[in-house]
Amino acid sequence: MGLKLKIYNVLVNRHRTIKYKYEAYIAMSGGKGGIKAWMYLLRLNFGYYILHERGCEIKRPKQKLTLLPSESAFFSEKICPAEELAERLSGYGCVSFDIFDTLVFRRTAKPTDVFYFVGEKLGRLDFRRLRIEAEKKAREIKHKQTGSYEVDIYDIARRLSVVTGISEEKLIQTELETEQAFCFANPYMKRVWEILTERGIKPVILSDMYLPADMLEKLLVSCGYSGWGELSVSCESGRSKYDGGTYRLLKEKHPADSYIHVGDNRISDVEKARKEGIEAVLSVDPNGGSGKYRTSDMSPVTGSVWAGTVNARLHSGEKVYDKYYELGYVYGGLLIYGYCNFINNYAKEKNIDRIFFLSRDGYIVKEIYDGYFGEFQSEYVYWSRAVGSVTSFDGFPFDFVEKYILQKVSTCAIIKDIVEECGLSALSDEIGERLDARFDNAAAGRLAEWVYANKAKVAAALSSEKAAAKQYIAEKLGDAERILTVDCGWAGSGHFSVSELIKEIAPLSKTYGALCGTNNAFHIYPDVSDAFLTDDSLRAYCFSSSHDRDLFEFHSPSLRHNLYFEMLFSSEEGSLLRFDMSDNGPVPILSDNPNKEYVRLIHDGIRRFAADYSATGTEFLKNVSGRDAYAPFKSAAENGLFERYGEYRFEELTMKRR
Repeated sequence: MGLKLKIYNVLVNRHRTIKYKYEAYIAMSGGKGGIKAWMYLLRLNFGYYILHERGCEIKRPKQKLTLLPSESAFFSEKICPAEELAERLSGYGCVSFDIFDTLVFRRTAKPTDVFYFVGEKLGRLDFRRLRIEAEKKAREIKHKQTGSYEVDIYDIARRLSVVTGISEEKLIQTELETEQAFCFANPYMKRVWEILTERGIKPVILSDMYLPADMLEKLLVSCGYSGWGELSVSCESGRSKYDGGTYRLLKEKHPADSYIHVGDNRISDVEKARKEGIEAVLSVDPNGGSGKYRTSDMSPVTGSVWAGTVNARLHSGEKVYDKYYELGYVYGGLLIYGYCNFINNYAKEKNIDRIFFLSRDGYIVKEIYDGYFGEFQSEYVYWSRAVGSVTSFDGFPFDFVEKYILQKVSTCAIIKDIVEECGLSALSDEIGERLDARFDNAAAGRLAEWVYANKAKVAAALSSEKAAAKQYIAEKLGDAERILTVDCGWAGSGHFSVSELIKEIAPLSKTYGALCGTNNAFHIYPDVSDAFLTDDSLRAYCFSSSHDRDLFEFHSPSLRHNLYFEMLFSSEEGSLLRFDMSDNGPVPILSDNPNKEYVRLIHDGIRRFAADYSATGTEFLKNVSGRDAYAPFKSAAENGLFERYGEYRFEELTMKRR
């Protein structure tokens, strides 16, 4: 690529509105450039990038986050391998462990966030606050009566029953069931535990907790633990780790020549233990200090489960994941999972027969949809704007002209290149242009006008390609009459081109389209599909001109947000270039994808997140709002995370259809 073309790409092609205005200026100047054109171009760039005039993203206060390319690698550096810790612990006469945030993790950012789900099951508003206050009040009452703040779940339920009108038994049962659903073994500590018990060591468990030992034992068993020597809990002994009493009791009941305790609280589990002559190991609380890694711009319930799930997976020290895997897990997982629920609900509402997941953006979406939702028959449909521009030429020649002529000025050197790209080589002699002449703005304008003036000839030249595509869609359609197409975004051109073909195949059919996001507020064509969004034949998940307008005004193609967003959706396969016809029917011809390995890792991360997020079996957690689903992506874009993926080929490659 020459220096001049590189400069042109930076100053013109990087921002569509600048490109549109500059090329319009050149066209009005009779196709001439010169010093005035360069001055105008520099003024456009200064206005958009320095003065933030219309066309740039709206500047809003942002949360400054520490976003690491690989969080798991960062936290693993703080933790020795599980085998090494187990070897160290084996050298002590008595080994003890804390439970919560050490042996066991919760899928919430805060322990008290579990109470959201208890309240939902019990049908009580503001239950989380009531539960927290009931525990506080129970401790105050206990202290007045006995001088101790140690309470059990029965003390708390007694107080909570008074303010909620729910029986103590039901309160306790529901809380225990919910805790069990949201708790799981810390994989790192589980490995340490297994090594110790295989060596015949029976660790002691120490917990400052309101749940009695029998309830905690059931919880530990459900998380896969067994083989402990004793479980001592503060609500039964009246002693805590914080006041040192639990450690003194440990020494009384388990005489040994040496002791070591493992826990996540720097004071209760480390300082207080050492004060009593017990060595201590500080384990990693996955949620400790995680606020600097996780966006706070999410709703309380979904945000807590998302953050708790991500922190548990990446901060335990169990494993180091590739940065592309983490990209999919942290920023793509909730987005894809929530979008699938949106698709499923839309399909229910419109009584859909079949869902078409359009390539390439629909590949991982279909997989997650089929795996966790899947109420409707679905098809993965090879499609692209390139093919759609050909098949819809009869009814919408502008899209063909825009895609294959006007947008190719900076990618094709001579007119012959663009004629071949358009599939119009058979009409070369009729076009009236020197094929070896430079393909510039003026040539593009002339060629566009020729196409409009000779639509019948162009349509005939494209007919065989359209016929192959039409047969392919007919086979996918089968006897379905109500179709929902699914795409990443943005204008909905994929949906409309497929819809036009379906109308030709089955005139009485009805098609709907789902997008993750639409063209943004400052796109050169922001309102392309607004009429269809309004009549609800097209619906957007994350944002559109009619909902989540702050996201609509944040998301900016000029800042590469479209490319970063599509990075989370893209498949390992390349884009569809065209359909060829073989003896066995239509054959999709695809481009190469230089990002296959990165895409595979991103998809693995998305798959793992979907499995982790859905593990609680909480049905209403499927209801992820588009705003919550977009929030992690927004934080990553604002804090420059995507700029650290330099190996990924973000630029659009020139597609050679012939």
